[in-house]
Amino acid sequence: MIQIKGPKIPRFAQLMEWVFNPLQLMEKSAQTYGDTFKLSLVGNYPLIFVSHPQAIKEIFTASPDKFDSGRGNQLIASLLGEESLVLLDGAAHQRQRKLLTPPFHGDRMKQYGELICEITEKVISNWKIGEPFEVRNSMQ
Repeated sequence: MIQIKGPKIPRFAQLMEWVFNPLQLMEKSAQTYGDTFKLSLVGNYPLIFVSHPQAIKEIFTASPDKFDSGRGNQLIASLLGEESLVLLDGAAHQRQRKLLTPPFHGDRMKQYGELICEITEKVISNWKIGEPFEVRNSMQ
């Protein structure tokens, strides 16, 4: 069994760091523990973070029966809704995923890319250097 390491600070301290500075926590953890590390934020099980491209590819191409991600993602159910793809497993997950998959091919992806660039340019054109802004509103 692989031993995945992470910060030794108490769960509450990790949670506070996650709430107030999540990027710094992830970057610091990746520098200290490598491409795969764990954080203990809530619940009884740690969250595992993976950043190595080959490992990510293996995760996304693995057989769905190797994961129980729906149960692990219940924390975000109130944000995404009970039928969100990230909360489903097995046949229900596969059914919903097939509904989303067809639009993400070939020319459609190029169109999405152009649209995403247009929206991004429009949003960031409202930002002013040196002035704070709410990231959440911009990202939505």
